Amino acid sequence: MAIAQDLHFVNAKAPVADAFAGTAESDIVNCEGHHTMLFLLVRGAAGGAGTTVPTIVPCSDAAGSATGTAIAYNYRLITMASGTTGDVEGALTAATNAGFTWGAGASQMCVIEVNTDDLAASGYSWVKCVCTEGTDATYVGCMIAIMGEPRYTGNTQATVVS
Repeated sequence: MAIAQDLHFVNAKAPVADAFAGTAESDIVNCEGHHTMLFLLVRGAAGGAGTTVPTIVPCSDAAGSATGTAIAYNYRLITMASGTTGDVEGALTAATNAGFTWGAGASQMCVIEVNTDDLAASGYSWVKCVCTEGTDATYVGCMIAIMGEPRYTGNTQATVVS
């Protein structure tokens, strides 16, 4: 695997203070050119008690002119153990189309696997991650989309956002 050639990275929501306040949405990403897709949600060190519910919403186009019913996905939480390492992985867990409550905790990542076959079965090829805040907290954070297994390989990949 040539990582730089086989993966496509999208800054789906730039790092910002209070990244998951209210209803936070990623950019809408086109999955039709890739077999696999992940959203990586990142929380910074501050925040403490806040919770959020991530859902994966199919969209008709880059503008989100029409949206479908949210789809189920698998996720894995990655935490910082005792403030020393940031790669302690939790179990891969299934979430329903209603999402899951990402509990309190700072310095965490949430890896969300989008099943592109489920997305295609919904009649859509575009998707966004919508995070709905449960308990308020101020986390510096961001969302990154990672596209994998391109259907058409080359030295550079076409954009997946508009």
